[in-house]
Amino acid sequence: MTDQNFDGTKKIEYKDKTSLNEIAKAMKNKETFIISTDDKKFNPLGYDRYSADKWIGAAGGGTMMLIGAGALVLAFLDPEPTTKLGTLVIGGTIMTLAGGGVIITILITRAKYKSIMTFNKETGKYEWILEPRSRK
Repeated sequence: MTDQNFDGTKKIEYKDKTSLNEIAKAMKNKETFIISTDDKKFNPLGYDRYSADKWIGAAGGGTMMLIGAGALVLAFLDPEPTTKLGTLVIGGTIMTLAGGGVIITILITRAKYKSIMTFNKETGKYEWILEPRSRK
C-alpha cells in the first residue's frame, strides 16, 4: 500500500512482493520515500541475517530462485549431454533471475541510500525514511 506523506513523500507499507516492486521502482528513480513497518528489528539498509530473511520472505520466500538454481544443478549433473542441458540451463537462469530480480535491484541500489528510523505514535509503526545520498 502506497500513501503520500504531508510533504508529498511516498510512504510504502512493507509487507509483500507488491511493496518490494514499489520500493525497487522508487530506488531506481532515486526518490526519497518512507518504508512503514511494525517490525522493530527490520533495517532496510542493514546487512544482518534478519533483514535479509525479511527481504527474501517478502519476495515469496525465494521459491523461484530456489527452483531455478535446482534446475541449473540438475542440468550439470545429467550424465547425458543432450539438448536438454541447454534448455535446463536457460530455463534455470531465467527462473533464478525472475525470482530475484526485484531483490537484486534493491540490494544493488540501496547502497546509494541513507536512512533514518522514527517511530510513528499515531500508527504504532516504525518508519524508515530513505533518501538518496548526495553526489559529490
